[in-house]
Amino acid sequence: MEDPCSLHECINDLTTQINEDIRVHHTAGWLKYWVGADSYFDKLYFDKVEEYSYRPLTDQEEVFIKRKGVNLERIIDRWLNANPTITLEDIETRVEAYILKQFKKADLKDLFDDCSCE
Repeated sequence: MEDPCSLHECINDLTTQINEDIRVHHTAGWLKYWVGADSYFDKLYFDKVEEYSYRPLTDQEEVFIKRKGVNLERIIDRWLNANPTITLEDIETRVEAYILKQFKKADLKDLFDDCSCE
């Protein structure tokens, strides 16, 4: 079996890090207050994409990559407001699906070498 491509390595690493952070803050009861305030998903998104991208990123790309992280923060906040008793497992599943959906779009997908996983 081949190793994952840089795109899927980035997705896996990003999803793992975000879900670990969510787990810590959910367990401590601070998830609602942490998301959007101190979660810094914008920086995490940029750092991970920059790490796995096959080329240096432009300032414009940095802006739209960081926007993807902010969008995830906003959607998690929406999920928490819509269902205050949402389970940790449901949040993690939704986060994984949301990130996969974001990275299917060309604006992010084009920052990586061609996928060799499929």
